[in-house]
Parts: sequence; C-alpha cells; structure tokens
Amino acid sequence: MSYISGTITDSNAPATLYNSIATALTDEGFVSIDTVTISANTHKVWKSPAAENTANKDWYLDVQYPTAGGGTIYFTPYEDYNATTDLGFRGPVNIGTWATMTTETTYYSRYGATGYSLEHANWWRIGLTAPVTSFGFWISITADRVVGLSSNEPSKVVYTGLYTPSAGHTASATTWVYPLITAQLDGAGGGYAGYTRFPKIVGTIGNQGGGGSTQVAPFRLAGYLPGTSVPAGVNGAYSYREASPIQAYNNDPQTGMSWFGTLQDVATVNAALTVARGDTVTIGADQWVACTVASGTTSTTVFKAI
Repeated sequence: MSYISGTITDSNAPATLYNSIATALTDEGFVSIDTVTISANTHKVWKSPAAENTANKDWYLDVQYPTAGGGTIYFTPYEDYNATTDLGFRGPVNIGTWATMTTETTYYSRYGATGYSLEHANWWRIGLTAPVTSFGFWISITADRVVGLSSNEPSKVVYTGLYTPSAGHTASATTWVYPLITAQLDGAGGGYAGYTRFPKIVGTIGNQGGGGSTQVAPFRLAGYLPGTSVPAGVNGAYSYREASPIQAYNNDPQTGMSWFGTLQDVATVNAALTVARGDTVTIGADQWVACTVASGTTSTTVFKAI
C-alpha cells in the first residue's frame, strides 16, 4: 500500500498532484500505457495487471486533470482500454443512466463491447478538486483501488477501482463477475456509486437513493475517533462490520434488491463533531484517516492509510 499526503500551493496544482500519484501507482505495480490530450485536459491511462490485484483481472485507470491551471483531478476505471483508438470499454455508469435501459447480456454491462472516448458523457467520473490556492490531500493506493480526500471538499472521500464481491454476487455472476466501481462517500457514513456492470440482472435498473445512484455504505469498524468533545448520545465504539454495504435495486420482481460486496479499506467509525479531514485513528495495527464529520452526525468515513 502507498499512502501520500501533503500540502500543495501551485498554479498547476492538479498536474503537481498527479506527479505524486504517478509515483505511488508505479510503486503499486500499475503500468503507464497511454497519454491522451482532450481539449484542455490531460489523461494518463494506467493498467493494473491481473497478477498484481486481488481480482486477478486486468483493469485500467484513467487519471484526468487540467493540463494547466487549477481544477479537478478525476479517477475513472475501465474493464478494457484500446491505446490505439484511445477508447475506454465498460467504464462506470450511474444508476440513473441505467434506469430505463435494458442491460446487455454478453457482459451484463450498459454499453457492452462498444468503446467510447475518455470524456464521453456515458462515464460517471469522480474526483478531487485541486485549486491553485493551497490545499491538503490524503490518498491511499493499492493495485486494487485509489481512495482519497482533499481539504477543498473535506467531507467527501472518493473511491475508484475493485471492490470485494459478496459470495452471493460471485455465485450469480460466475465468470462474468468484474467488480469495478467508482464511489463517493461522505462524512455521514453514506454515499453513492457507479458500476461497470451488473452481472445476471437482465431487467432495467431502478433508481434508489443518491439522486438515482447506487447506495454505498462503508464498513462499520470497531473504533472511536475522538475530537475535543464527545457528542451527546455517543457512549462507545462500534463492534461489528456490516456484511454487504454495496447495494442496488432493479425493477425485476424476481431479483429485487441486489447486494454486490464491500469496498476495500474504507470504513465508518463513531466520531465527535470536531473531527476534521486528515485526523487519524489507530484501529488494531492500522492507521485510518478521516474526512470531516457531517453536521448533525456522530460518525465519519475513514480509509486505511498505513
């Protein structure tokens, strides 16, 4: 696992942040395979070789950022990528896009074998804002996923890459399982996501939560992240994990709610209202970094740092 954090003050902040990310990607076994310029944006495409990750499948990561100036650095996963045509195949799709469309049954994805450009409206991208003013960042990278947080959006954690499929999902999907996801998590311990495929769901996908997106809730871990004060009603640590935090709904009455699996190294812990982005807590032998607690809640999203 590679963990990078720090403060950047730079007129080309996203490009500067990318350089640190690129070093961590290399350290974790990713291979740089393409550079694409689209309008004012640079796209760096990396491959996580099957032998390096837990799914034993090749997957591709597009890191997009403004070539010059401040802006957002985006992370988008793909099941396949063509470096000659610069097209991504089976990228993440928001549930709202899937809602009125019938899933194709070769890959059980939204767009199947058709490739689209890296900035096509089909893909659901998430990212971290990197303004030209000073900002802090906390990013954890493995061959399976990229998860991170920026001080510019202190209550938002972004997750891109592989998730761990549930036993039920694996049994249903069999050889079609390809557990790629983009997820945006918040300081209240919730969030939403986009998937590259919904194996074995052949009906149309219905809307549920998050403005028509898949619901995502991280693990609840045993641990308490204190601040300068303890919020009323909080009297101890959580002592359990939720078994199936990633869920989606579809309109097929025979399948109903579908449980997909769990995000890797992302959790929810009890927290005081004073907990802010970059605060850390040690749970067992591991250190976790938190985002800012959302107003009125008593929990926060954390991700494993070291």
